[in-house]
Amino acid sequence: MLFLSEGSTHADLVAMTQEDYNLDMNTESVELTYSLQQMAPDLPLIHVTSDRQVRNLLEITKRHEVRLDVDDLHGSLLVNAETYLEMMRQLHAVYGEWLLKDGCWNFVVDHFKGARMLFLSEGSTHADLVAMAQEDYNLDMNTESVELTYSLQQMAPDLPPIHVTSDRQVRNLLEITKMHEVRLSVDDLHGSLLVNAETYMEVVSNCYML
Repeated sequence: MLFLSEGSTHADLVAMTQEDYNLDMNTESVELTYSLQQMAPDLPLIHVTSDRQVRNLLEITKRHEVRLDVDDLHGSLLVNAETYLEMMRQLHAVYGEWLLKDGCWNFVVDHFKGARMLFLSEGSTHADLVAMAQEDYNLDMNTESVELTYSLQQMAPDLPPIHVTSDRQVRNLLEITKMHEVRLSVDDLHGSLLVNAETYMEVVSNCYML
């Protein structure tokens, strides 16, 4: 049994796991991950790599009973929850890269890098989203830039990803999350984000610009 408070940190969670499972703190590292039942089956586990990600995990426990499973190698944590928070917008982020093949754009997921859970509120900005991607994937903020893009399933396959370059474009992205589950993909070079959504808002389903 683990107890987390509002002030719990990533270091606290790692220390609890190491202590409870008698892991050698000098030689054995602990990797914290979880999954949600409503996630797509091809989505890799979500990694908890920072204090902010621990706070995200705590938000889940406010609404749902949580079961954590720790494996004997790297302490992966599994969260079983059928639904998620209503007041915050849930974004699954995955690592990978954009590839243009036979005139079609595709995002290839790097399952080794794993996924992250992001929360966006109505007041979230482009700078917030960039900072989250940089923090969660340990990008050097001084040397590595983050380019945010997404694609929709109803778009023509030869249409390049849509770029998120401003706070207004982030608000557009938030509108999508009100209607559909959103999956973001982060490129290891420039952090391109891909949104997979079967449809868009009905009122703008035929528009690519808001």
